[in-house]
Amino acid sequence: LWLLCGLALAVPAPPVSAGPARPKYSAADKKQARTLFFKGLRSFGMRNYPDALAHFNASYRLVPKNVVLYNIAMCHRALFGYTKAIRAFRTYLKRKGRKLHPFKRRRILRFIAVMERKLGRLKLLVKPVGAEIRVDGRLVGRAPLDAPLLVDPGRRRVEITHPGMRTST
Repeated sequence: LWLLCGLALAVPAPPVSAGPARPKYSAADKKQARTLFFKGLRSFGMRNYPDALAHFNASYRLVPKNVVLYNIAMCHRALFGYTKAIRAFRTYLKRKGRKLHPFKRRRILRFIAVMERKLGRLKLLVKPVGAEIRVDGRLVGRAPLDAPLLVDPGRRRVEITHPGMRTST
């Protein structure tokens, strides 16, 4: 995993093109984000993935750079948080668009495919229509769901709530 993370950082940034205006970030925010990013890299290199993830998330909140998003995905992957890793990788792919090197795109798509095979699938038939469905406290949708829910391996807490009805767990 360290090698993959290091490769992401070695890719030079593409030239800036004329496009939508980017939000301006203060010099202090950029400096703090950079410091947090390098702390995240250090923790990742020591296989302290929870610490690395915390640093990368803090850096990304300050200045949302694509390379940080990639490293967030790699941390979730290392922590077996496959649904979050897949979400972060897909956001990364969407944000990079055609600027992403085809080799790296294929590698990320392989990561996603491998992780998706490891996910559990919950097919929930829920009544009444409009009932809230939560997995591990996170709202994932309202009944009826169009497709099975993909969930990380392990035990999950599923709650179905609807006003005026008893919550099912």
